[in-house]
Amino acid sequence: MESKKEKKQGMKMIKKLGIFLKPFRLSILFICICGIIYSFSNAFVPVLEANVISSITSQKFDTAVFYAIAIFAVGFALEIVIYFYDKVYSRTWTNIVGYMSKSIAKEALKVKLSVFDNRTTGEFMTRIDRDPARITSTMNQIRNGITSLVTNLGVFIYICFINIYFAFAFLIVFIISMIITKKRTDKKIALRKQINVQVDKRTSILTEMVRGIRDIKLLNLKEHFQKDVDSKIDAEKELTYQADKTMFQYNFIIDAFYHLFYIFILLLGIYLTIHHKVSLANFIVIYMYRNRPQQLAFNVSNMIEQFREMGLSCERMFSVFEHTEYAEEKFGKTSVSKFEGHIEFENVKFQYGDKTILEHFSLNIKPNQTVAIVGATGAGKSTIFQALTRSYDIQDGTIRIDEIPITDLTEETLRNNISIIHQSPYIFNMSIRDNLKLVKEDLTEEEMIQVCKEACLDEFVQKLEDKYDTIVGEGGITLSGGERQRLAIARALLKKSEIILFDEATSALDNNTQSQITKAIHNISNEYTILIIAHRLSTIKECNRILVIDHGKIVGDGTHQELLENNHYYQALYEQEIEK
Repeated sequence: MESKKEKKQGMKMIKKLGIFLKPFRLSILFICICGIIYSFSNAFVPVLEANVISSITSQKFDTAVFYAIAIFAVGFALEIVIYFYDKVYSRTWTNIVGYMSKSIAKEALKVKLSVFDNRTTGEFMTRIDRDPARITSTMNQIRNGITSLVTNLGVFIYICFINIYFAFAFLIVFIISMIITKKRTDKKIALRKQINVQVDKRTSILTEMVRGIRDIKLLNLKEHFQKDVDSKIDAEKELTYQADKTMFQYNFIIDAFYHLFYIFILLLGIYLTIHHKVSLANFIVIYMYRNRPQQLAFNVSNMIEQFREMGLSCERMFSVFEHTEYAEEKFGKTSVSKFEGHIEFENVKFQYGDKTILEHFSLNIKPNQTVAIVGATGAGKSTIFQALTRSYDIQDGTIRIDEIPITDLTEETLRNNISIIHQSPYIFNMSIRDNLKLVKEDLTEEEMIQVCKEACLDEFVQKLEDKYDTIVGEGGITLSGGERQRLAIARALLKKSEIILFDEATSALDNNTQSQITKAIHNISNEYTILIIAHRLSTIKECNRILVIDHGKIVGDGTHQELLENNHYYQALYEQEIEK
């Protein structure tokens, strides 16, 4: 069962939806007015229909014709109201959905990269995709529920004026219905929370399966993944069945109760009509309204249920939008159009969980130097890059670029002046040309060819049938590892970043491709500050400096030859490579 605190929290989150509705308040007001007009008019039609029947049975045909014309007039007027209502509603609704989706996507892009280390893809996708969709769908259901609720309230008020006995009977039935439906709703919400957890797990495993389908097939992991997927789906299916089973049980009780109520209304109506305490026309109206207590109870309970479910989705969505659960990246206000490329680490400490990766770490790199960083796995090499790009924030010390602490820099300054090329850079499912135009929209043909030549990519592209218009597939699947690397280098060159980082960019490549990447780096080495994390020492012999890292500390600093002669850590790494 939900606690009172959880219910209040859910309602608090729903109120926050006002930030998405405020720009459309006039349209929403028009929709509400049309809805009220429709509701009360719709409630009035059965009264007119009953009077037609009563007039015919009393042989008052002129009166019957009058009421028939009134029914037509009301119906025609309602159609006009509904036309404008639907037209404005459709436009307003699509605008609200679009505004909400854009806002959530914008905030999602601000989430710290470190957050993704401990979160599944499914969990995150649910909050930025499924929950907003569920909220908008629920809001639509609530809109329909409010219209029906107003109609049924109007009916109940009308019955109170017709006959107090019927009104009292309707009220008692409504109260009993609310008690039953409240218990049903409480159980459904409790099960919905558990189902949401399973949905996150199912979405995560299916996302991983699709993204890794090639490796799954090649490693013969289909059976393993199928079992994992089946278990997640079965767990969700069982909870969904339990929720449905609970609904069936309560619906059976409610339906049986209402059948008894219908018989009671019929008997009460006969008795009151015989004793002239209610007219035949009014009894016909009341009997036509016999299911309204059920509808009213359903409207109220369903709206409560919808509000509570929407509260759950709002809470999860706003954990992204307000960054209460998913921390937001924070940047400074200092803007620099172009760096010289001077990098300085001063007494830096970085800790991941309980494990200290860097401690009292200091480093000074001059502009336009090409510096390699080597060391055993887990020595802290990649952490240096992550700290420099602010993928992770350090716990102590200072990192500066051109004498400015990186925490003072704007996001645009930091991102535009640093490019990082990973071992497996992400290439988007578009043409080679469009992948390059992502970083420079006004890219000319001459510029594109020039940077691709510098990145040793142009020769390969010219051999393709569609050349630069070749679609490379999701993640650049149609390209080899080396081709993806060179395309990533070309993108970095187009950014004109003063600092370029290569994170084990050649570790998984063959010797020929490695040679091409090394040549591409050499082509740009005098114009940029370049840092290279490398496992293959043969690729970094020509670097200005080579730093040897061990357990988060610099244990060697010099050229390739100097370190071979004077540093036993580097000597050991070099000997290991020769043995391979």
